[in-house]
Amino acid sequence: MTQEEIKNRELSLDIIIPQYKETEEVIKPLLDSIEMQASISFKNIKTIIVNDHSDVKLSQEFLNQYKKININYVETPINKGPGQARQFGIDLSEAEYVMFADADDRLFSCNVFHEIYRTLKNNQDKSIDIIYTKWIEELPNGNDIMHVPHNNVDITWMHGKIFRRQFLLDKNLRFNERIRVHEDSYFNTITQMNCNVTANIDMYSYFWCYNTNSLTRNTQNKYTYLVDTADDLVKSIEDTIEVLNQRKTKGREEYTVKGILFLYFLDQAPYWNETLATDQELQLRRRRYEYSIYKLIAKHQNVINAMERKAFLKCYNDERAQCLINTGFEQEYETWAQYINRLNSSFPAYTHNCTDCAKRQSDGTCPLTENCTISLDQEYGIYTTPTLWEEIKQESEETKKTSKKKTNKKE
Repeated sequence: MTQEEIKNRELSLDIIIPQYKETEEVIKPLLDSIEMQASISFKNIKTIIVNDHSDVKLSQEFLNQYKKININYVETPINKGPGQARQFGIDLSEAEYVMFADADDRLFSCNVFHEIYRTLKNNQDKSIDIIYTKWIEELPNGNDIMHVPHNNVDITWMHGKIFRRQFLLDKNLRFNERIRVHEDSYFNTITQMNCNVTANIDMYSYFWCYNTNSLTRNTQNKYTYLVDTADDLVKSIEDTIEVLNQRKTKGREEYTVKGILFLYFLDQAPYWNETLATDQELQLRRRRYEYSIYKLIAKHQNVINAMERKAFLKCYNDERAQCLINTGFEQEYETWAQYINRLNSSFPAYTHNCTDCAKRQSDGTCPLTENCTISLDQEYGIYTTPTLWEEIKQESEETKKTSKKKTNKKE
């Protein structure tokens, strides 16, 4: 697009809303907050609601109530999670800009679209790739609800961000099909680290409503959200590092170190140890989580070693502060050096070679017969016989079922 075409273009915006189990009653406040937008024309504004192949459908009668906001209600062929539902909406969109909203939230005020359009028109000589706004988070505080303000230049949440669609297309920036959880961190990181022009609007645009049924907000979960989704977090960071390296994105080395350090600090969170001694399932999940970190560190050890100590310490302190907010831990139970030493001594090399077997003696001889059945479990980094390992996993499943039955009885 030439500078003249950019200046004379007719701006358009699509709001993409993933919907899965949210009923008409739940999504109504969001649609109301869109329809009440003031001082703008809805001519070039569309609302795309993407049903993620759910049996909870919005009726046409309900949608027909909203005359102004031009709703396009579509359904994905199969359920793939919120990230792919958003991508489905992007692929359908023809607007210049897209923004995302969750079905159980709402826009903060009636002035949101007006301010977005005003910013775009004031910068019509350039194509802004990402617009950042501020947002409000609603959290329980004892018997009350408190409202927490956020600055939206972050990599975690989709809230309050507006993306230029052609920028996403030109750079081939898409939600990752492999990631169902922490998909927003992946998408935000690759878009923010590959964009050229950004703008900040000093306003609150989004209201993240408290929902007790939400995975990220439910305080009744057996473990906190980050621990409960630790494996998915590793996958998200691993894939983000991979795509940044493929693109040779500037700053990828710093992101690699920060991502690994965040995983380390999450491993220091106190709730790992609160029930570790008695919870077989958590023991196995912790083992799998640490094995994933071990492999990630081994793969990118050269990047860590190449970073100057001053820069490493800055990354270390930044991620420590961030993890403190998310997990509430007060101090590490082992230093970074101790952690690395423990991982190196806890896990074998992750290959199938006989030389990597834990039973192999220092002189190279093997005490086992040629009918050796000991093998490395690639998910947990444990050498064991297949029979024994199946018994361990079966015991874990039985523990989970027993715990679930007890919970149901209480309910």
